[in-house]
Amino acid sequence: MKLKSIISKYSIEFFVILFSISVSFYLEKRRALTYKEKLKNESLSKIKQNILFADEDFRYNISIHKDAIESINSLYFRSDSLFNNRMNDSLGYYLHVATNYTTILVDNDEEYETIKNSGLIELIENKKVIELLQNKYSNHKFIKSIEEIILRDMIPEFKDFLSRHTKYDFNKPKHFGIWEGKNYSSKNRIPDYILEKLMDKSQLHKQYVMVVNNQLKRDSIIIEEINKEISFDN
Repeated sequence: MKLKSIISKYSIEFFVILFSISVSFYLEKRRALTYKEKLKNESLSKIKQNILFADEDFRYNISIHKDAIESINSLYFRSDSLFNNRMNDSLGYYLHVATNYTTILVDNDEEYETIKNSGLIELIENKKVIELLQNKYSNHKFIKSIEEIILRDMIPEFKDFLSRHTKYDFNKPKHFGIWEGKNYSSKNRIPDYILEKLMDKSQLHKQYVMVVNNQLKRDSIIIEEINKEISFDN
């Protein structure tokens, strides 16, 4: 009986110790998970703020591309009339805007890369958030490609034409407070091939406006889904 009593005593102590260790491991694991959840939500909150700031830039960029489209249309459909009526200041303005107006997307995706590379993205319960963010930054690459084509393949030739056929007018208001205004100085009308290539450039501006407008709509959905994810954890 004495031996059984000793065995029983130590068995109880063993199970108590084992239970205490198990509880300790569980609590530690729970604290670590809670900490990671906190980091995940902080990252998602930063991503949300970055999207809101970037969307303001997108809206401004859309206005720039629309200005370029309007100027190209004015040149394509009215350049002869403007030239015949010696409206060289208008021709110079439209040429400057049609040639130089474009944008450069500077991605603010550091927080997204952080949450992705750290593995915190696996803690996101709302899988729609993951899908939307992946699609968003993939779409940004397409937006950049449109800008790159305009900058690389379109603008250099137009800048050469602009430098040969316009002159600075320092009495004109500056574009964005930086670029001096210009007047059309050539004795000849704008060649058809320039007008046609400008219209090609306009198609890229239109594509940019369409793609970015669609992204803005999707960004609103991303914000809603992120809010759901964060509120679910809280």
